[in-house]
Amino acid sequence: MKLNQILHFRSTSNYDSKIMLKFQSPKPTKSGESIIKIWSELKENWHLYKRAQLEDDFVKMREIASQIKNMQEDLGIKQASFPELIEKEVKN
Repeated sequence: MKLNQILHFRSTSNYDSKIMLKFQSPKPTKSGESIIKIWSELKENWHLYKRAQLEDDFVKMREIASQIKNMQEDLGIKQASFPELIEKEVKN
C-alpha cells in the first residue's frame, strides 16, 4: 500500500473514531507530591544508602533509611527493613 492509499484509508474509515486514548496525570501521593517525583527520589536514596553502606557511615545510613521508609509510606508500598542498622546499634 502506498502512502496516499494509507492516508485515504484513514480519512475514509472509522479508524480514528474507534481508538480513544485517555492520558491521565499520575495521582498525587499522601504528601501531595507526584508519584514520578517520589519514585525518582526513592531510587536516588537507595543509591545513596548503598554508597553510605560501602563507606560504613552509620549516621548517614540511618538518615537515608528514614527517608526511604517515609517515601515508601507515602507511596503506600511495603516498607523496607534495615537489619544491618539494628545489628550496628546492638554492637555499639
